[in-house]
Amino acid sequence: MPLQLKGQAIMDRANQRDVGVGAGKQRGLSQSGLEGDGWRNQLQALIDAHAGVRVNGKVASFRTRDVAATEVFAAFNTLRESLGFKLQSPRNLSEKHIQALVNHWYRNGRAVSTIRQNLSILRKFSGWIGKRGMVKSLPVYLPGVDPKDLRTSAIAERSRSWSENGVNVEAKIAEADALDEKLGLMLRMAVIFGLRRKELVLLKPWKADHGDALMIYANGGPKGGRPRAIPITTELQRATLDFVKARTPKTHHLGWYVTRLGKPTSLEYNVKEYLRWLEQLGITRKVAGVTGHGLRAEYAENEALLRGLIPATLGGSADQMLKEDIAVVQAQVSENMGHSRLAVTNSYYGSFKRLRREKLTSSATIRAKDTSRAEAEEQVHNFADSADGNGSAWSNGDPVRVAASIKNGPLGLLAIDGVQVDQSAQLASNSDEVQFPRLLAEIAATQESLDLSKLAQAMDLTIDEVNSLFERAREAWEAKKQGAARTEADPENWAEQKWKNPA
Repeated sequence: MPLQLKGQAIMDRANQRDVGVGAGKQRGLSQSGLEGDGWRNQLQALIDAHAGVRVNGKVASFRTRDVAATEVFAAFNTLRESLGFKLQSPRNLSEKHIQALVNHWYRNGRAVSTIRQNLSILRKFSGWIGKRGMVKSLPVYLPGVDPKDLRTSAIAERSRSWSENGVNVEAKIAEADALDEKLGLMLRMAVIFGLRRKELVLLKPWKADHGDALMIYANGGPKGGRPRAIPITTELQRATLDFVKARTPKTHHLGWYVTRLGKPTSLEYNVKEYLRWLEQLGITRKVAGVTGHGLRAEYAENEALLRGLIPATLGGSADQMLKEDIAVVQAQVSENMGHSRLAVTNSYYGSFKRLRREKLTSSATIRAKDTSRAEAEEQVHNFADSADGNGSAWSNGDPVRVAASIKNGPLGLLAIDGVQVDQSAQLASNSDEVQFPRLLAEIAATQESLDLSKLAQAMDLTIDEVNSLFERAREAWEAKKQGAARTEADPENWAEQKWKNPA
């Protein structure tokens, strides 16, 4: 069966433990409990006490609590089972443990964006145990790695799909069939329907087949418990689903019901088993330059192509369709993938907004004419703030305006105290008067108190992009402080000069 597919994807975080969605309690995929493990009970108590409430006192979303519980437990499991730290109490977490985790994640090819997210969660956790400030930014833990290699963008710059990175999808699925039949079936569903790995192991293909759509139920592994119906519009989709159904008992999930030792499985085991088989298949970022999530990108780009839109990652131009028509296609693909915002598709097949922006010509750059986009971004990353101290919009409770002021930085749009200015003559003519708000340190310190979902929506960004923004802010602030410490004179003046004349 030919699989003529093209695509790209960003890495999902490694969901290593099912929390709250109820999927792990289904027959054959029971979730293991916490009984008999003192440190687990203590950790669960901390999560119960803190994860449900933001620093500002507002109730955290289900998704926020789920992510916190999943990643904190995963980190402690890694420390104890993989790294040999026998922590008797979660409150004993220290800097050496954070360093060991980062080294382990990076050494094993964990995506930089995922490591950043994990550090962000552990940063919150350190506050729960009275050790606020213990968790530093990523470059602190990896001093031997070029800082440029530790920056992330949730907007796809290139295709990360299997086929676009030289992996023969059809051949790999044939290899998977030979290794484990279930793996082969899952890979077919991943590339043809764009399913996430939890959705794959929990999918009941007979139940999910509604004739004209594949139904992903709330307890079937979708992020945030958000159900969706994926339209079946091609013969390939119908043939694939029928092929999978013919090899799956009518009441069964696609996942594994028994371990390799013959014991009952859990959802956690299934996700890990899926990753183990992919590694055996040679599908890792280190070996093949792609991950299993790349098949989800294959689906995203294929769906765009079927609708007449060539994705940016495949060379599509911003003017191939009317802007409104592109938005319609993006919205349709986004919904099929379980998202409600069309901007999410930027993570899978690039940003047409960025292409439009890059086509603009302007003599105005950030305090320097003839500065390339890359150089301008470098300035944003390396500089924290000016001496102005103009953080009023942030401190007065309007983070959306302020955060928007540094969104995507460079030749994009800047804002002074929340007032948008474009990259035209206004910025050039007022360049001497532009005083950057003292925002980056405040953003880094205030991240926990924000409703990230609302902030992301207001900024037209994904949650990953917002987290990346905060991380860059924190790094810039630390870099600025380190540079200021080396200056015997006025450190604020040093910062201002650094901005005007970047090294």
